[in-house]
Amino acid sequence: MRYVTRVVPMLGAALLLWLFMGFEAIDYEHSTDYKFFIKQYPSWTTVYRNPVLCGECDLRRPENIGIEANWQFEAFCRVRFDLDPGLCYAIYAAKQRRADERAGRESMRARFNGPREERPWAPGFPLGTPEDVLDFAKRRNLCDYFRAEAPEPGQRERALEIELGIATYCPGTDKELAYLRQKYGHQAEVTQRLAEYGSAAERGGKP
Repeated sequence: MRYVTRVVPMLGAALLLWLFMGFEAIDYEHSTDYKFFIKQYPSWTTVYRNPVLCGECDLRRPENIGIEANWQFEAFCRVRFDLDPGLCYAIYAAKQRRADERAGRESMRARFNGPREERPWAPGFPLGTPEDVLDFAKRRNLCDYFRAEAPEPGQRERALEIELGIATYCPGTDKELAYLRQKYGHQAEVTQRLAEYGSAAERGGKP
């Protein structure tokens, strides 16, 4: 009896894990990555593939993947995000844009950093600035860019892209800014540039 009272809760917990634990499989040329997520709805399927993704190539558009793949995409979006396919696609389109920016295609960072050949130690910090300060500044510049954006009424995809941008680049920057100001307080030029950043980006302060 004791054995049964122990096993039943364990089986129940295992069943819940099975129903609500999912993995997004992303296929590349020579490997497959698996991203864990909590399902928005219970299902028996554990591994999902997003048919608009093709690993190392650009994002596929829903109108180009066929009816069956669109059904698969709709099911994936519902379980993964509880979103309709249009908004779900916008999430991956935003990720594609960020990947393009990192690859140097229509780089948003150029707005802040200037031409690479002119200012390779961008964005405006003195040559020899520590890498952790530069990494913070580049990420925080993008955070501030998205925080200053205001989509027009009805621009749902742009609103979602802005929300994703803020969620990607802003978290942790307030704490990191305070840490860097303390760490490099003896370096006047760095301190002066860090002083240009607000201390409350994550609490809705001005960009």
